[in-house]
Amino acid sequence: MQIRSIFSVAIVLASLSALPTHAADKIPASPLLAVGIQTSHVREMVAKVLGFYDEEGLDATLVPAPGSATEIQYMAAGRGTLGGIDVDMGIRQRKEPGGLKLLAVFSNIQSGVYWMAMLDGSSIKTITDLKGKTVGVPTQASGAYQFLMAVAKTAGLKETDFTVVPVGFGPAATDALARGRIDMISTVFSDVLNMRYLAEVKNQFKLRQLNVPENAYPTNALMITEDEAKNKRKMVVGMMRAYAKGQLFVDTNPAAALKVAKTLYPELIRDDDFERQVTLTTWSSDASYNMPKYRDKPLGYFDMDAWKGTEKYYKEAGLIGPDDKITDIIDTSFIEEANNFDKERIRKMAREYK
Repeated sequence: MQIRSIFSVAIVLASLSALPTHAADKIPASPLLAVGIQTSHVREMVAKVLGFYDEEGLDATLVPAPGSATEIQYMAAGRGTLGGIDVDMGIRQRKEPGGLKLLAVFSNIQSGVYWMAMLDGSSIKTITDLKGKTVGVPTQASGAYQFLMAVAKTAGLKETDFTVVPVGFGPAATDALARGRIDMISTVFSDVLNMRYLAEVKNQFKLRQLNVPENAYPTNALMITEDEAKNKRKMVVGMMRAYAKGQLFVDTNPAAALKVAKTLYPELIRDDDFERQVTLTTWSSDASYNMPKYRDKPLGYFDMDAWKGTEKYYKEAGLIGPDDKITDIIDTSFIEEANNFDKERIRKMAREYK
């Protein structure tokens, strides 16, 4: 009996050793998804499906963590990293007792995350025209609400000068604006782009954006902790490089990227909605991820002149202290390594994907 048991164990061990390399041989990594399972995270989805994380020796699990505050909580608990976090929150977090020492290592969105829009016939021409008006935001705990209040304060408006109501995201927000329940909306740029699609492509209404100087200032970046920068550099570089590959794939062929993402989340990308999603992904990329002025720069490039504008805006709005500096949180030392891959190979993959 003992000989048979030993023989059985030997067979099991031999069969295990013959198996291909599995997750146990790789470094665990959990990229955080700031808006949950949405096509805004098509870059991470592409990186997961096409094996870009695997190429970096990572066993990646995509972790939904909607909102900067949630991402910070997850990072503090060791449940993920490299989340897209509002930089002012990262600066304040560093100053709090026991707060995370965060570093912004990849500028994934090169312009402002939050936009404002209204129906074309609105009397709102400038931010000061908000007096007596009703403005919709996703929730009053959202960054879009904070953005609205900061811009209004900079323009000399008081909180009591206008009314703010929560309208959520997506169809509910669009309906509130289209039916006149709100005069203007302040929300994430992807929601405004969806409204623009309904206006320009579907001709459901006419839309106009309220542009303010703050729209040009980047406010969100992919972040890690100082501990990860010191002790988990291989993981961090691998995650950033996989993300950069995903971004290049999306920029090269948005339609192919969505087809890839559909294999991971088939319920997210429907055939009857594919045209709209391709258009929105293209617009989103051109407006924030792949802006023409940065196409000769490394992926994740920090435009420090633009970030100086962000710092000025943050200070004027009271979001950071007068002595705080954005340069204290930005670490560009990973960018060169993150871009060290065969970019033409990724472009070719995107162009030829069926």
